[in-house]
Amino acid sequence: MFGIELITRRATVWNSDRKHRALSNMISQLPDHVQKDIGWPAYDASRTAARLQSEIRARPIL
Repeated sequence: MFGIELITRRATVWNSDRKHRALSNMISQLPDHVQKDIGWPAYDASRTAARLQSEIRARPIL
């Protein structure tokens, strides 16, 4: 019985980790202002500034 309990426990942890990664990836793809509004800890204002700078540089001059 020890083997089955160990396999079940590891499968449960693996499934939980998989769901957590999927949720983290989904929230990370949201716009920065939404991440800030929901209080997502990965939100970083300096990252927003860097992203804006890269977008400005990437725009063609007409």
